[in-house]
Amino acid sequence: MSRYCEQCGKTQYLCICQQSMRQSHRIKIIILQHPDEVKRPLSTAIIAKQNLQFCDILVGEDFSLDPHLTQLLEHYKGKIGVLFPTEGSGLIDTMSSGAQQPLDAMIIIDGTWRKAYKMWQLTQTLHELPQYHLPESLKGNYRLRKAPSDNALSTVESIAALLAIAEDNQQASQQLHNVFDQMIERQMARIPDEVKARNYRN
Repeated sequence: MSRYCEQCGKTQYLCICQQSMRQSHRIKIIILQHPDEVKRPLSTAIIAKQNLQFCDILVGEDFSLDPHLTQLLEHYKGKIGVLFPTEGSGLIDTMSSGAQQPLDAMIIIDGTWRKAYKMWQLTQTLHELPQYHLPESLKGNYRLRKAPSDNALSTVESIAALLAIAEDNQQASQQLHNVFDQMIERQMARIPDEVKARNYRN
């Protein structure tokens, strides 16, 4: 038997397939994934892909001329935004406030903060879209990675928060959290206690 799952690409002990279940939702999720994230054992974008009905993952660094993204931008023209904090970004709850037409699609950048920022800079087409950020009060549970701040969320946690806030889809949001938390717990169980205490947040 292969060490890696053929469906989710994770090692067998981190496989998320058995826990995954497609959830219905309204907002199309488009993940722009840095190539370095594809093979990371604890990458979370695949959790969204396997648990949401409408989720695409595009891999690259500069998507300015990416034909798939170009097609999606045209298809959702006027109804698509990007979840990326900028000086002009709006709080995500404004999407459902009735003050503007609800968005039908949201782009998420998947990578470390440094790499995500580079992707943002390179892909100028994203700058033309409305930009959003999540509430600063949210806290992540990605205990296996050093986070720049307590409110730094993994990709799947950001998507879960987006669905919970923007379309009040608690079921889809909770499913994403459940699969993510189980993956983290399985990995934590394989780490010696002294290493946990030294390297990871509680």
